[in-house]
Amino acid sequence: MGTTGGIYNSLLLQFEMGLINSTPGLETLKEEDIPLLRSEQSEHRKTLDVWEICEQVRRSFFGCRIGDFRELDTGIALPTRTLTDALANQIQRHVPGPSGLPLSLPRFPDELFQGGGGYVVPQYRGWVLGIRHLMEFSARISEISKLAVDATLLGDGKLEFSSLLAGIYTVAYDVFLKNCGTAERSMTTLITAATICDISLNGYHFPIGPALFQSPGLLFTQLSGEMKDFDFRRPVVVNVPSTVGELIHAIYRHLEDRTSIDWKHAASATSSLFGHLTPFKMNEPLGGGNLEGQPNTFPNSIQWLAPLWGKSASIRINHPELFILPACIYTDDRHHFHQLFDEIAPPAVKRLGTLRGTQAIDPSWVPWILQFSIEADLLRGMVYLNSSELATTLARHAQSLSGDSAMREGSLSAVFHSVYFASKQSPLGVLLVRKIAKILGVDSPL
Repeated sequence: MGTTGGIYNSLLLQFEMGLINSTPGLETLKEEDIPLLRSEQSEHRKTLDVWEICEQVRRSFFGCRIGDFRELDTGIALPTRTLTDALANQIQRHVPGPSGLPLSLPRFPDELFQGGGGYVVPQYRGWVLGIRHLMEFSARISEISKLAVDATLLGDGKLEFSSLLAGIYTVAYDVFLKNCGTAERSMTTLITAATICDISLNGYHFPIGPALFQSPGLLFTQLSGEMKDFDFRRPVVVNVPSTVGELIHAIYRHLEDRTSIDWKHAASATSSLFGHLTPFKMNEPLGGGNLEGQPNTFPNSIQWLAPLWGKSASIRINHPELFILPACIYTDDRHHFHQLFDEIAPPAVKRLGTLRGTQAIDPSWVPWILQFSIEADLLRGMVYLNSSELATTLARHAQSLSGDSAMREGSLSAVFHSVYFASKQSPLGVLLVRKIAKILGVDSPL
């Protein structure tokens, strides 16, 4: 949350959803028409050709297996100017500027759009290195730090954490150690690597820079190489935020000396774009106050995300350690941690395909959470899943619901409503509702 890499990935996903949602003939779609990627209908292929190119861009940015990237490699590049303008229009259509004026996005010089339509895709041990690897590693380091502090407090100094740094969780760290040329594995090198991850996640990605301008994986590789002569003997105590903060600022200064770039600027730039917006309070009844002229209206995903982008960036300016190593604040002062984090915490997270609440949410927001998540899974699933696979995916939303019988019945109704209307009341939508009802063992409303 609050990284330019995360913003860019969210916008690409929303752009892809918009493409599928605008596919001609969606309202007449039948079971045999999906997955859409197999469709030979010309009206579908025009949209899907663009979707595949955009998805290749997203995979190279997000990170994936090399085979999954090559699967969509058509040799056709999406022009940087085209994608930048499309994403800019997407934001400006939904996000107001200060005082209700149109949102003003950066204007990029023409020379930034010259010389090709993409960037180098770094690869490591079968992976295209992307933001997922940087995020997974950073999150795992914070988890390990929390476990280490707990173990110390319990008097257990023999816990072994190396098994927690394996597979996808260690890709970024392995790249970091290789490129900075150190064999030292310590809490200092772990936090340094997490800081380089955070800086790379906050590079000049859209909307701070043009789309396709910079690969976070490549930037991470390059900045790791700039750390070759950094002093990793600097002491750090993970549950003393001041020592973590001093290390982070030393890394910023080191990289600015080597690259002549202020890597903290992206947070300020993001805050200046979206910092005037107020995050929705989901523990209060939905009032629509953030949407001028649209009272009692659910926000769309960008309208909901943009205030969180701005708030996160504003917090990051003074508290980068909250995003680099949140456990250092949490283990020192939980009250302070919640003061900083709760306003930007997601209301629910998806684990193994099901939604799980993370905070108290007013019931009036439940239909929106379901609609938000179901529409995303539906429009993406129609591209590459058959009807049974898609119904199973969508049924998980209902399987994660809780509450009394009346609330659950109302939420089930919201699930069926979201599926039916997100599929434009098509024959496919009717079929999906019936398949979901069968999976759940309830009567179908259609």
